[in-house]
Amino acid sequence: MLVSFFKPNQPAPLIAGLPIVALLLWIPGFLKYPLPVSFDNTMPLYDAMVYLTSGVPYFSNIVSLLLVFLQALLLNSIVNKNEMLSPKTNLPALMYILVMSSITELQIMHPVIFANLFVLFAIKRTSTVYLQKTVFSQMFDAGALIAIASFFYFPAIVFFLFIWGSLIITRTFIWREYIIALVGVAVPYVFLSTYYYLWTGDLLGLVQEKFTSELNPANIVLPQLISTHYALVICLLVLLGLSILTMFKVMANSVLRIQYLLKTLVVLLFTGLVAILFDNSRNLQTIALAAIPFAVFTGNYFLHAKRRWLAECILLCLLGFIIFNFFV
Repeated sequence: MLVSFFKPNQPAPLIAGLPIVALLLWIPGFLKYPLPVSFDNTMPLYDAMVYLTSGVPYFSNIVSLLLVFLQALLLNSIVNKNEMLSPKTNLPALMYILVMSSITELQIMHPVIFANLFVLFAIKRTSTVYLQKTVFSQMFDAGALIAIASFFYFPAIVFFLFIWGSLIITRTFIWREYIIALVGVAVPYVFLSTYYYLWTGDLLGLVQEKFTSELNPANIVLPQLISTHYALVICLLVLLGLSILTMFKVMANSVLRIQYLLKTLVVLLFTGLVAILFDNSRNLQTIALAAIPFAVFTGNYFLHAKRRWLAECILLCLLGFIIFNFFV
């Protein structure tokens, strides 16, 4: 079964099993969306990607699927390298693939897929700050990576709070680290603003077109669900709740460094949920903003499940709800 197959930290599940799972789950997306789908209030780097892939059937699907697969591998590498879960496992990669494939609207070249890649790189940089003497370069890099993520999907800018949250949890207060992280976010925006000003001469138009609507408080709402999504969302929320409870139990028996890292993932989950509120599309695909911590927490739940048969049943139920949503 899936839990037993992906539980060991072996290369075979990642090399052979994970691509098969991802490809099978993405078949509905290939059939339904052979060409890129347009979105409102998109950001410059995403617009560039759409331009490069438009007109070529299935190319955008292939790019998105490869990105999701690579992100799953990167997430799994970060988790195992930092020993966030013990023993090491491939389950976070599996859970990331499942949640990023859970609805067909995510099986397209959605801007959040690109944003998640840079959020993962930011997590990789912040995961190394514990007990280091200076972390100026890590903070600048993490801030810049979050800014680049927002160039694809603007609500991702909220993940800057994750950087500061990581500093609060893992280090004593050094005000320069917070400022450098902020500078890291600002520098890419300075370059973007300069480019728009020199190219179009209308910097105010950029602000009004790309940022104002996203920051409008009137747009802060929960995603609107269709009837067939409720079962899937309830299943995801119940699984997340069980996983968080398990995570806190594991955290209590972990060394201090691991406790800090897991607490930063809680901050990441919170910021992801906040970012969902700023997506004015109001669609369910915004759950991808919380996919990274969700994958780690649920991976830990299945890793430590005492009743293997129950864990397998829960995962099969989740997979069943995902498949059900594809065909209704």
